[in-house]
Amino acid sequence: MLKNISNDLWVAEQAQKYNGLEVGTRMTVIRLKDHRLMLISPICLNHELTSELNKLGVVSFIIAPNLMHHLYLEACVRAYPSAKVYVASGLEEKYKDLAKIHVLEQTAPKEWEGCVELHYFHGFAVMELKGARLINEVVFFHKASQTLVLTDTAYNIGSNSTFLTKLVTFLLGSYKKLGPTLAEKLASKDKEALLASYQKIMKWPFQKVIMAHGEIVESGGKAKFTKGYHWLLRDYRI
Repeated sequence: MLKNISNDLWVAEQAQKYNGLEVGTRMTVIRLKDHRLMLISPICLNHELTSELNKLGVVSFIIAPNLMHHLYLEACVRAYPSAKVYVASGLEEKYKDLAKIHVLEQTAPKEWEGCVELHYFHGFAVMELKGARLINEVVFFHKASQTLVLTDTAYNIGSNSTFLTKLVTFLLGSYKKLGPTLAEKLASKDKEALLASYQKIMKWPFQKVIMAHGEIVESGGKAKFTKGYHWLLRDYRI
């Protein structure tokens, strides 16, 4: 179930549909220096996956990184009741009955110091039937492996996807590209906030990119991410 990406960095994947499209979803697992584990965007746990996690270390942090990726949060907390729960701003009211719940701040908790940094991707929104929706996504940087961990702020749908998913993402201008689709570009109206967030993220020296939907970028991730957000830079003539 777990795929090793680098030292102290793994992912686990499962099938997932969004708006009728099979896009898959991915959980990122980071092991801190004291062998405590972070689970970013948890997926559905089973016996095999929990056994593998328990061999790696102690699940100590469970993270819902935006307002959309929390479907399996409660089940994950039940599996690891001693873990501290961190959620993106806005989710705390939905899960106020969960013990040990914390809202992610603008900087990483001291427990992650030296291993993981974070930023909010302010201004990023998705398009839903009711209109544009800000999702308050938090993105992460794993320093040791120079990896950027995203959720929905970039896709990288590739040739392993279904025909329908490939067709739709091609029409939305994002097939085989690391970046948002046309729908997210239109939904993200606060370009100033988005640009400020983008510029903060680009200060990280990342090479790999892990996202929730699509193919992991193993190298050259910074250049590909820049290309995927060229539309934003173009709008501001940067």
